[in-house]
Amino acid sequence: MQLDIRTVILVGMATAMLFSALGVIVARGRHSCPGFGLWTCAGLCSTFALLLLGLDGIVPWQIAIFAGNALAIASCSLMVEGARRFRGKTTFWWPGPAAGVVTLAIISFYGYAVFNMNVRIAAISLYLGVAVFIAGGHLFSVIRLGYRLSLGFTVGAMFLFSVTQFARIVYVLLLPPLSSYFVPSPMFSVLMVGTVLSVFAWSFGFFLINQDHLVEGLRRAESRATHADHAKSDFLANISHEIRTPMNGIIGLTELLLDTPLDYTQRDYAETVKESGQALLNIINELLDLSKIEAGKIELVEGPFEPRQVVARTIELLSWKAKNKGIKLTFSVHADVPRTLIGDSGRLRQVLTNLAANALKFTSRGEVAIGVSLDEKPAVLRFTVTDTGPGISKIEQERLFQRFEQLKEGRQNGTGLGLAISKELVQLMGGRIGVTSQEGKGSTFWFTAAFQKQSTFESLSLRVLVVDDSLSNQNATATLLSTMGCETRLADDGLAAMTWISREPFDLVLMDGQMSLTAKAIRRMSAIPIIAMTDQGRGKCREADGHIAKPVSLGSITEAVNNYVLNRA
Repeated sequence: MQLDIRTVILVGMATAMLFSALGVIVARGRHSCPGFGLWTCAGLCSTFALLLLGLDGIVPWQIAIFAGNALAIASCSLMVEGARRFRGKTTFWWPGPAAGVVTLAIISFYGYAVFNMNVRIAAISLYLGVAVFIAGGHLFSVIRLGYRLSLGFTVGAMFLFSVTQFARIVYVLLLPPLSSYFVPSPMFSVLMVGTVLSVFAWSFGFFLINQDHLVEGLRRAESRATHADHAKSDFLANISHEIRTPMNGIIGLTELLLDTPLDYTQRDYAETVKESGQALLNIINELLDLSKIEAGKIELVEGPFEPRQVVARTIELLSWKAKNKGIKLTFSVHADVPRTLIGDSGRLRQVLTNLAANALKFTSRGEVAIGVSLDEKPAVLRFTVTDTGPGISKIEQERLFQRFEQLKEGRQNGTGLGLAISKELVQLMGGRIGVTSQEGKGSTFWFTAAFQKQSTFESLSLRVLVVDDSLSNQNATATLLSTMGCETRLADDGLAAMTWISREPFDLVLMDGQMSLTAKAIRRMSAIPIIAMTDQGRGKCREADGHIAKPVSLGSITEAVNNYVLNRA
């Protein structure tokens, strides 16, 4: 049994040494938790204390008594200080070391003056048990979300250690006078194993606490970075708006000035002011778009448009630049492209204009051609902008759509945001963007965008009842329905709605989602499809066949008519 206890102690020493070595490595880092360095020093002290205990009978007893117990006391004192640092305490807790000195004096007295192994074991066990219990109490008081597992595990190990120490006090005082630390007793062996296992457990627990601290630090850093990014985006959006307002005034007044009689020099100055102001306004618009994209505030404004007209207006806008450079600017729209679609024509024109302007910028002779074709039915279009410029190398193609990146030939102008913003807008429109190019043979920029195919309801003579207590919502919805060729009736409450339904047949009812009582009344007397217009979803109006979000758009109304009127079983 003596060999077994010694083996347990030496194994505990080796394991504690391993944890201590790992602790030294971690503590050297900049992001260890408060108190981790003290816990590492406590681990080193407990390592050498276990070593001296395991070598009892081999190392001179005079050294083992003083040094071994002093190291054990120092280990627990450092553990308490580490727990206090983790809790946020910065002052030194002197009662711990003071009690340790008293305990060491008692142990020395009963080791050198009066030999009494039982009292020595009881004295050191009392100090260790109380000190570790105090450290566990400090850690228990700061258990919180994110630390429950690590702190709970470590505190449990500490309380187990304290229980084994208090049990050893009772047990050793009941024994006859001992001559050796290694008592040939199964109970003493169990208590020693519990002691060593507790040391293993809390040493491992300290690493768990440090890991949770690192995770918490990363979360806080991420939160601060997100907040700073949002603050930057908001500031950029506000300052861009404030700058753009006076710039519009400068450009507008310059245009008025150019309409007045001016001599050649004055006109040249005024045109330079206008061009410079327009260039600055373009940069501001790019920064404003970028800030909106980063803040997640950019939205598509859907409406009916003709792809051919969008491309034609883009050509018209850039024709003067092409004419000045002597470059041919053309476009073609494939026959299978739908005549009318629903989408954000303004953002589509922005992307096309940016790609075509870049093509004109880098093309010195030849032509720039814009093409439109149907990429996927029913309404996914593919746009191409082909030029006869110098081409783009493979290396530059890889970083072309990144923010603030520019080609070598164009670094003297622009912000390097145009293609990055175009990429974000294309993705917002449900498409992709890319480039195919070969140096010396020109480039082709392409992108796809998904739109909705506009249905024509004029020949169906659909009649729709709009029920909403908001006059502005009524008018907006009625305008969209009129655009689709529907005949519309308006009601601002349930009584008016029931009156209309009793007089005329309707194909669809568009109703405010909060008017569930009116929906119940309509459902009792008619099977007309009811669509709830609400931000809260179907749960607010159970009698509705479907729902669309406010503010309603042409696309959402078109989809509702298709799903609940034209395609209704």
